[in-house]
Amino acid sequence: MPGVESELRSIGELARASGLTVSALRFYDRCQVLTPALVDPATGYRWYTGEQVAPARLVAGLRRVGLPLAEIGLALRHRHEPAVVGRLLDAHLRRLEDGLADARRELSRVRALLGPEEGTATTRVLLSRAALAAAVDAVRFAVGDDPGLPVLSGVLFDVEPDGVRLVATDRHRLAVARAAGTVDGPAARALLPVAAVDRIRTLLSSRAEA
Repeated sequence: MPGVESELRSIGELARASGLTVSALRFYDRCQVLTPALVDPATGYRWYTGEQVAPARLVAGLRRVGLPLAEIGLALRHRHEPAVVGRLLDAHLRRLEDGLADARRELSRVRALLGPEEGTATTRVLLSRAALAAAVDAVRFAVGDDPGLPVLSGVLFDVEPDGVRLVATDRHRLAVARAAGTVDGPAARALLPVAAVDRIRTLLSSRAEA
């Protein structure tokens, strides 16, 4: 077949022209995604036409972005229908973005399990005992006691640039108070359980009396 082969490209030539490896081209042939124009029955050599370079490059690009095999085949069959291929790519992009968001959440959980990282910023707050005690007293009545809503069974300490804001609510009542002070470091917040808040209040009283 010398005359025919002179108009065709070998699998190696198509690999160089498309960016796909020879083994990848063989794989896509077996999957009937990108089949050769001719297979020599005597040698098994695969031959491709020049018109197959563009589809092969498309397959290479779709492979690099991780498009599933079935969708690569679909995109190849509809490559002259931009709307169809566009919908495939949009759906794949959404999957990638969702996967990235999931990965970020999982990495955050892993970092939390590893404990504080070296160099984590620390916030120091200097308050007067009287100011903090007054703020605790102002919000303590609104702390929830519903066991079904444990998140409301505490006081939110919200560190601001010039002090700490305390917030408590039982869904029916909302109490907010501020204790002015000196803050060194970034903003921070913590939800302290009511037992810890009461312990802090007791310590503030005992030190004031000492």
